[in-house]
Amino acid sequence: MARPVTVLLRRRAAGRRRGHADLAPVLTYGWGVIPARVTIGAVTWTTSLFPKDGGYLVPLRAAERKRARVELGDSPEITLEFADP
Repeated sequence: MARPVTVLLRRRAAGRRRGHADLAPVLTYGWGVIPARVTIGAVTWTTSLFPKDGGYLVPLRAAERKRARVELGDSPEITLEFADP
């Protein structure tokens, strides 16, 4: 079974207008976890971002990695969309 991979989203990439630390209390549904829609290329899916070490982990399941043609070691451009929890 393929294991999910995570990408660490650091503060500077988390938002240019407002930092994720400012947005987290508004967007979280508990424990700092933030629901988000993730897009890589033409592939979009819904997941949750998990806080870690001053940033957020973006889970990339094997199915999405395969559809988006992302391999280990790649640095894909990720678009995040946030909504109220």
